[in-house]
Amino acid sequence: MNRLQTRDLTKIYNRIPVVDGINLEFKSGKITALLGRNGAGKTTTFLMMAGIVKPDSGSVEFNGENVNGIPSYERSQKGLIYLPQQHSVFMKATVFDNLFMVLEMHNPAGEARQKTMDLLNDFGLLAVKDSSAHQLSGGEKRRLEIARSMIMAPSFLFMDEPFTGIDPITIMDIQTIILKLKARGIGIIITDHNVKDTFYITDLAYIIHKGHILSSGTPAQVVQEEKTRQVFLGKDFEWHG
Repeated sequence: MNRLQTRDLTKIYNRIPVVDGINLEFKSGKITALLGRNGAGKTTTFLMMAGIVKPDSGSVEFNGENVNGIPSYERSQKGLIYLPQQHSVFMKATVFDNLFMVLEMHNPAGEARQKTMDLLNDFGLLAVKDSSAHQLSGGEKRRLEIARSMIMAPSFLFMDEPFTGIDPITIMDIQTIILKLKARGIGIIITDHNVKDTFYITDLAYIIHKGHILSSGTPAQVVQEEKTRQVFLGKDFEWHG
């Protein structure tokens, strides 16, 4: 089982600790959410784990290895894949070529073509394989990004706002895909403002407030925390997961 941990992770801006000694643990085959209000420190924590932001102290450890000094593109080679909120597909290339161009760098052309077709099939993109990526809907672009991330055989997938800017039906589609990735043993780490959509597929949630862990547990557990309702969810928040 793959493990990702943070130990006393800290980030300071203008002498103020926005993340203050946070300790988190993530396991393969589990979906974990980092949630909190704007400015709580969740996004900074998320980006430090993904290798986008450098911590001031503490460590991010993958299977016991400190990966602090390893940039995000090198972390991806270890199986730590970051999917940004902004679409990262090659907009002028076709859906097919978005996958094939990457696969062709490491595989014979025939094998790369077959792997491309397999990914298109797995992620429901065969019907749009000849379309330019800029013609895709928001949900289709998200599926293409996830399909492309599979090329790197991820151990952990960092998903930044995966449910933002897409309609409810597409959200359910993306949720289904994420659950399939979980079934493959991939660890999923999500940060998103759509709390209920995130809770529906989450095994473990960390609620971050003022740079600290306010509460943690299953969605059913954290919604029962009075302090979590007071500062984040609101007293009238309803959850029937």
